[in-house]
Amino acid sequence: MSSPFPIIKQGSYYTVTWPSFENITKMESNLKLLEILFEQIKVDQAKLILVNEKLYSIDMALWFDKNALTLNWDDLMRNHDVCGVAFPKEDQAKQLQDILEKRYLWKALKT
Repeated sequence: MSSPFPIIKQGSYYTVTWPSFENITKMESNLKLLEILFEQIKVDQAKLILVNEKLYSIDMALWFDKNALTLNWDDLMRNHDVCGVAFPKEDQAKQLQDILEKRYLWKALKT
């Protein structure tokens, strides 16, 4: 079975994307994604893939400084949509894929 959240090796990164779904554009969804990355997967730095295929990095220290995070996200969200996440390690990409698949399945079962 193929996942709706494919993992692709691109250069030195493993990317997780969601091509069958809309890009992440809302503050609430962005914060949920960062919460998963920093608090569940425990990355030191989140590398978000923007629609223009550039990486946008957010340090763990910024995550814990909520005021600075909000200011940075406001700027990001005005100009870009998030369409994936890049990881240096494949196991981290698999963790995100697993989390997203479970959330998608539970959401589908609730409807």
